[in-house]
Amino acid sequence: MNVRRATAEEVAAVVTLARESFTAAVAPFFDEEGKRTFVEFATAEAMLKRMSENYVTYVAHRDGELVGMAHVRDGCHVAMLFVKPQAQRGGIGRELIEYAVAECTSDTITVAAAPNSGGAYLRFGFERVAEERVDRGIRFIKMALNRKSRTQTDAQNPAMTPQFHTRRRWRGVCDPPR
Repeated sequence: MNVRRATAEEVAAVVTLARESFTAAVAPFFDEEGKRTFVEFATAEAMLKRMSENYVTYVAHRDGELVGMAHVRDGCHVAMLFVKPQAQRGGIGRELIEYAVAECTSDTITVAAAPNSGGAYLRFGFERVAEERVDRGIRFIKMALNRKSRTQTDAQNPAMTPQFHTRRRWRGVCDPPR
């Protein structure tokens, strides 16, 4: 699998993947307002604008096919993480999170996780920091990953994969991947 920063030329395909994944996995948990809010956020124009300001988008390709994306704000907040529905539970989300977090500029990484994705973020090492909330129809649970404390607890976390430790190690500061 290849994970890297997205190019502007890929944004239309990235948005299509995000919308398809949202529709399949997240939309059933949202009311109409939440669905509209997401669709307004997940447009190619809006994503390109955010990428020119304070967001980075990452893509995952497997066998030349786009299978996942992550959209990170301000070097510290995962705004979107989607994996193609037929490719879920294959480690793609974990690869995207590992790559994005390695590039993040903060020791604390946050996410407003959809209720049905909270378990995945717990397996990625995030902790729940607030109860579920609703904002503009979007249901979410605030979660955070502290990279400094994670370094000390990775060895005890059975969800961490060995390939993570051989490719990238969590550092106290956020340096780009080597």
